[in-house]
Parts: sequence; structure tokens; C-alpha cells
Amino acid sequence: MGLANKCGIDHTRQRSDTFMIRDTSGQDRPLARPHGRRRLWLALGGAGLLFRTVQLFFVRDVPTGLIWATKIITDPFNDFKQYRHAPVRLLKGERLDANIATR
Repeated sequence: MGLANKCGIDHTRQRSDTFMIRDTSGQDRPLARPHGRRRLWLALGGAGLLFRTVQLFFVRDVPTGLIWATKIITDPFNDFKQYRHAPVRLLKGERLDANIATR
């Protein structure tokens, strides 16, 4: 019997997105539904983005708030584009960018 079974956690899945846990009465019940947590985190992030954008409208000006919001939304895409080749280059043994190292 593994540690997970001693703790009452059953890692078999009822549905493809639900982990089951055995409660004190011996009944299996869903541990958590990830869809709800995803929505909660997206809503929290959206609320934070909206709050900071409106705050910048009042503290600075409207264009500053809009530019900041656009930057926050597009940053992950820019980071992916910029660093997508880095893992392969590290596996090849490259530590520095070839353009920087030759200067």
C-alpha cells in the first residue's frame, strides 16, 4: 500500500479532469474541478489588469494606461518569440549569444 492510499487519496480519475479523494465516511468525492480554478485565476488576473489600467488613467493619463495594458497582454507572446530557440541552444552547449560573444 503506497503513501497515497494511506492518505486516502485515489489518483484514478472519474473524469479526465477530476481527481477523487475518499472522505471520512469512505465515499469517493471529487477533490477539485480545475475548470473553476482556471476561471477564478483568469478573473483575478483580468480584474488586476483592469484595476491597474484605470488607476493609470487617473494617476497619469489614458494613453499610458492603454499602453501598459497592451504591454502586459502581449508580453508572453513576445517572450515566446524571443526565447523559443534558447532550450535547444543550451542543449547544444551554447552559453552566450554568438552575436554578443564575438564583439
